[in-house]
Amino acid sequence: MTALAMSRESLNLTDPVDFIFDEQEGIEEELALFWPGIKSKSEKAINKFVRDSFQHMPLFRNEKDFLPLQAADLYA
Repeated sequence: MTALAMSRESLNLTDPVDFIFDEQEGIEEELALFWPGIKSKSEKAINKFVRDSFQHMPLFRNEKDFLPLQAADLYA
């Protein structure tokens, strides 16, 4: 997530970014614990693209139901 956030400017990616991950047991709960700190640090970033990339907590979806995750798996 950080690598993409830092690369958005050089890639000219100005549209909002939503991070969507495959559901994995326990990960969503763990991220929820750390998210306030991650968001707070991103709000202090000098780079506007980093600040904008962490506005919303990532979403988690079932890869069997969410076609973009299936495409990402196929690509990987």
